[in-house]
Amino acid sequence: MKKLLPLIFCVLLFTNACTKKRCTLAPSAKVATTAEIADLKSHLDSKGITATQAPSGFFYKIIDAGSGTETPTLCNSVNVTYKGTLLDGTEFDSATTGVSFELGRLIDAWQKAIPLIKTGGKIQIYTPASLAYGASGVPSVGGSVAIPPYSALFFEIQLVKLD
Repeated sequence: MKKLLPLIFCVLLFTNACTKKRCTLAPSAKVATTAEIADLKSHLDSKGITATQAPSGFFYKIIDAGSGTETPTLCNSVNVTYKGTLLDGTEFDSATTGVSFELGRLIDAWQKAIPLIKTGGKIQIYTPASLAYGASGVPSVGGSVAIPPYSALFFEIQLVKLD
């Protein structure tokens, strides 16, 4: 038995060293301004779009709730396909094959919207600028479409899987 103790100690030490670190990401408390929400609601109404308003101020429509058993958390890496456009329909980004992101590192609207669906689910979100790229926007790179500062955005996202 005395010969096994060092081996057991090494196994326990190795096992503890390999366990995942605790996630320290916390949900954002950011909420869109009343004016941003009103402007976005007005746009949706003018286009005849019906969507649910989330407490933080983005609007969403669940196209397919998905069938997975897990709900993504901020610490999950999510594999998604998506399309992002300005509200005038100008596409600025898309991924037609799954790409992975750590949910807690994405824009606030995605952090709050993606957990509303499960694996295989699809959601549309309309987000005010403050829950997306805000005053900074996203500059044009290599001829791609830029996201101007203070742009409200539309995304259609499908949750392929949790990585």
